Amino acid sequence: YYRQCAKSHSSFLRQWAEFDRNLRNISAAFADRRRGIPVAEVLVGDGDIAGALSRSSAADFGLKGEVGYIDQIMAAVGENSNLIDKEQKVDAIRWETAEELTAMNYFDITYILGYLVKANIVYRWATLAPARGQEMLEKLIDSLTGSEILGELYAGAGVASERARESIGDRYTDLSSGIPALLCA
Repeated sequence: YYRQCAKSHSSFLRQWAEFDRNLRNISAAFADRRRGIPVAEVLVGDGDIAGALSRSSAADFGLKGEVGYIDQIMAAVGENSNLIDKEQKVDAIRWETAEELTAMNYFDITYILGYLVKANIVYRWATLAPARGQEMLEKLIDSLTGSEILGELYAGAGVASERARESIGDRYTDLSSGIPALLCA
């Protein structure tokens, strides 16, 4: 999978596959190190990040300057909280990265692929924790309707962000009530 994505003509697919592999390798390395399992045995692929994970004995595997989300991974995997909390933190990193990779790409395949990544995250949470899935769905819909942008414009004019949602009207209501049914069907 990762090798095929690395050959893709889509820069989004190449970057996403590399990010996803690194995120999974880093998560596995932290978790397995805590359990005493040799890190090199659980890594997928190769490259600079995989090499650092297999060689380094530093607390952050020497990746603090290389991987911007290393502290978030350390916090998510290192805490003794429940599995749902850990997964939420890791999915937040995925969501943020999808947004970064699609920034300034509003009318091309990159935006659609980023949307699909976020829609898959929403679907996953709709089944794991419906309330959390609903929150994420609303966040996704807000990004599609532009209500965040409208909210910023209205806020600049001294009007509350809720007014932006009202300006969208029934379209938001129709979408937010219809999509959960589609996702959960």
